[in-house]
Amino acid sequence: MELASISQGPIDALRGDPDLMLFTKKEYAKLRRCSERVVEREQADGSGCKFVKLGRKVFFRLSDIRAHLASRLRQSTSEAT
Repeated sequence: MELASISQGPIDALRGDPDLMLFTKKEYAKLRRCSERVVEREQADGSGCKFVKLGRKVFFRLSDIRAHLASRLRQSTSEAT
């Protein structure tokens, strides 16, 4: 049996699943090129990306980031937000 064919366990099943790729608030803000404070304000007023809360920590799933960015797409600056 080749080494490449040996499974690494349950972690292999998670690879590539966008729902399991978690970003911290800092990573998400950096991705969006905004401050963490902007992300916090959007969380507070409900206009931001969906997030996962594990204990006191907040994470953003890749699938939710993609959906949020897609919902913000506009064709013209005169379109309503």
